[in-house]
Amino acid sequence: MKKLVSKVFVVVLCCVLFAMSSAVPANAASVKIENGKTYTAKQIANANLSQGIIRWSDDMVSGYIRVDPADKKGKKYTVWIREIQRVGLPANPSNKQKLRGWAESIFWPIRSYAQTKGYWDCEWRIKSNNGKTLKATAKVAYYAVKATEKSRELNITQVATLKNNKYSTYYVVNGKKYTQAELKKLFK
Repeated sequence: MKKLVSKVFVVVLCCVLFAMSSAVPANAASVKIENGKTYTAKQIANANLSQGIIRWSDDMVSGYIRVDPADKKGKKYTVWIREIQRVGLPANPSNKQKLRGWAESIFWPIRSYAQTKGYWDCEWRIKSNNGKTLKATAKVAYYAVKATEKSRELNITQVATLKNNKYSTYYVVNGKKYTQAELKKLFK
């Protein structure tokens, strides 16, 4: 019954998003849904997951990852992932809206990469945006599920600028500047 309800919900959500896509610009909404992927107990541990649910909601995205047992022996698990990116740009965006949309799009791959390394908790918040410079902070945490590992987190400041119709960004962690490629190396 739960699977049927989940499938109906996904179908309704897809229909609503499809209907919205014809009325809103193409970059208006992004949905990532992965239902019912099966993992072994070892794969769950390697992904830094355990049975239960992790939820997130910030200025960029809301979603969750849920791990349910798939068998009675505890050897297989079903992983449900759902993320909804915030609605994007209107038809005639202001510079503030353009800069915010660009800053989100450039941070999205970092967030996704961090998740592949087990950093499931990510909170991205805009601190200031005047249309020329946007400052956002991101707290990205790895809460270890293995007794042999330690939990850790990165506090990242993103500075995005729009000057002469050109975008640029850099990241600051512990007072040191990083490019996107350099930042990804910090997720061990």
